[in-house]
Amino acid sequence: MKQAYFGQNSFVSFRDVYLKKVTDRLGAMGFTPTILNLLGLTFGIIASIQIIKKRPHRAILFLGASTVVDILDGALARNSGMESKLGTVFDAACDRAVDLAIYSGFLSSSLVDKNYIVAFLSWLNLITDTVRSYIRARGEIIVYPETLEVGVMTRPRKLIFILAALFHDGLLPFSLAINAALNITSIIERLTRLSRLYRSTEDL
Repeated sequence: MKQAYFGQNSFVSFRDVYLKKVTDRLGAMGFTPTILNLLGLTFGIIASIQIIKKRPHRAILFLGASTVVDILDGALARNSGMESKLGTVFDAACDRAVDLAIYSGFLSSSLVDKNYIVAFLSWLNLITDTVRSYIRARGEIIVYPETLEVGVMTRPRKLIFILAALFHDGLLPFSLAINAALNITSIIERLTRLSRLYRSTEDL
């Protein structure tokens, strides 16, 4: 992994070192990154079900557990030397499934309550979050080995707004609106970067 004093890579490296004792213990217990991916996905789906059942505190518990596991799976992969491109794809797929399950939970719950504003915002997040991720996945094929991991929307930021909405139901419309706005902004940023990278490769 490329080391840096500032930025995401340096933070990830510091986090991996900090979590090494935990990941070593998990490895000794037989856990693999794939098992943790599936565990995080399971917790995320359960959190979505709790949202539908109007149990926000349980949803917070399971979504928090899913987030913790998501942090540990990458650290375990890097610290144990099990990191792979296929594992990265599987990890990303599980993350997207959790995110979409949570938004689907909000959508289902709001439709039952006939809260059409929240339903619309949940639907908008389902679309924009999917498109944002899809642009990166497809775009990086075009401009390989460049990355399109850019934009104001990050997964930690997304989860903070979702957890805030679960803590206080009145924050839900605002959290969903902010997430949708950040998703749209990130879509524009990624398309702009993709266009610039593509033109630069065409000029070679």
